[in-house]
Amino acid sequence: YLANCFHVSFLYSDSIRSAEDEQAFVKQAAQAGVQGIISFISYDLENTVALCEEEQIYYMMGSGTIADEAFEAVKNSPHFLGVIGPSETIERQAGTDIATFFAKQDNQKKATYLIFTGGGSLGNVMHQYRTEAILTCLKEQYGLDCGQSVTRLALSDKPVVLSGQNMTVTLFPGYVSRPEVMTAAKEQITDADYSFILSVMGLSELYDDIKAARKQQHAGLTMGVIDCFSEVNFNAVQDGYLRYVTGKYSSLVGPSFAAMYDAIHGNAVNYKKDGEAFQLTQGFWTADNAKSYEQMYAYAVSDYLNAYSGNDLMSVMKLYTASATFADFRTLTEAYDIESIQARRN
Repeated sequence: YLANCFHVSFLYSDSIRSAEDEQAFVKQAAQAGVQGIISFISYDLENTVALCEEEQIYYMMGSGTIADEAFEAVKNSPHFLGVIGPSETIERQAGTDIATFFAKQDNQKKATYLIFTGGGSLGNVMHQYRTEAILTCLKEQYGLDCGQSVTRLALSDKPVVLSGQNMTVTLFPGYVSRPEVMTAAKEQITDADYSFILSVMGLSELYDDIKAARKQQHAGLTMGVIDCFSEVNFNAVQDGYLRYVTGKYSSLVGPSFAAMYDAIHGNAVNYKKDGEAFQLTQGFWTADNAKSYEQMYAYAVSDYLNAYSGNDLMSVMKLYTASATFADFRTLTEAYDIESIQARRN
């Protein structure tokens, strides 16, 4: 809908898994004539922003969480606009909430958990915070013996098995989009009998294996993810085995696009107070049943009834509204919750 409203084209990559991948993409984008990059994860923000300066490309984090020291290193770059995304508090709360939800389903406190910890060991602080919070909650709910700090466990690059009084937790790290991790993850699901699968990232690549495990090993197996409101998750919720989704939604990126598009058209100064990049908060939506997911999914992906319409965005862009201020932009950006979206659409 952004392409239709603003007559722009987009160049995508969904295969970036390292700093080298990230910087190679920046160079390819520059050669293709790209004027701005909206990123959803960075492995080496400082060097990537420096490369964008060389290529005269604007760069921002469109929806992500970065460490304070990483932001400090780039906040004064004229080509770094800012970051929009969940705060550390929101990330940790997401981990606490998903673990609490499933612990409440386990009345006898005898569950076996498989937890996918994602890229914590690879520098993804979002995954680290979520994993730490999940483990902290399970310690409280089950008396889980971690044997070491939750931070160290969240950063582990090897599978770890933990035990409580009558339960076990298996931590499985890595991005399942990588072939070697995918193979090991499939074996992990096949070889064990789990009550719950929790993940700090999307697991769509494993949904067929999880469905097979429900038939062959544990009919009551259910799962939850901190991910996004996607079609594949919609189908999994409808099928009944995905019980809990918390995370981002596609049209969340609207304000990031507005800032980037406005900056490209000469209004970058509106987004850089005293020359510094901005930091704004956007959190997650949560659905724990099919009805709530269906409602939120419609706002996430619709071309016609989405969270941030073209008119919403134009109202905070100086290119279209001369009186627009950064305060207007902040207010719209941070009104990300479902109630605010419904109020704008009604």
